[in-house]
Amino acid sequence: MRQGPVIVDTFVTITTDCPMRLETDPEGIDVHFNESITGQDLTLRFTHDALEALITLVKTELSA
Repeated sequence: MRQGPVIVDTFVTITTDCPMRLETDPEGIDVHFNESITGQDLTLRFTHDALEALITLVKTELSA
């Protein structure tokens, strides 16, 4: 089953104590985590290029 894009207008809090795990396949990377406040399990799917772009953006922001 293939899913289309989902637009989510919600704010989640991820902290260092949130259980997180990654799953990688040829099409991309799934980032699974347990959101801190609601306790919901959330999954974000990234293409490899999109995740690399996000990591670069976060590193740039943190070094500012």
